[in-house]
Amino acid sequence: MGRHERLGQGRTQGHDRRGDGGHLWRGRAAGRLQREAIDEYIAAAEAEHGPVDSAEASGKAERIRADHAAHRGKSAPADAT
Repeated sequence: MGRHERLGQGRTQGHDRRGDGGHLWRGRAAGRLQREAIDEYIAAAEAEHGPVDSAEASGKAERIRADHAAHRGKSAPADAT
């Protein structure tokens, strides 16, 4: 009998054999929901203000990264896109 079964936390309550409780699955589901929410936010903003200029958005993101890095005393990371 495993530790979780002794504690009454068997697989029927969402725990797997590794004992992580299926957090990996919940993380993936949460990430998918977060991406969907971001997509909805962008669509609403574009409907209200017009399409986003990707060059302008990339430049603004780089300035924000550089500012945050300067406050941390590090160099800014390269843009992943």
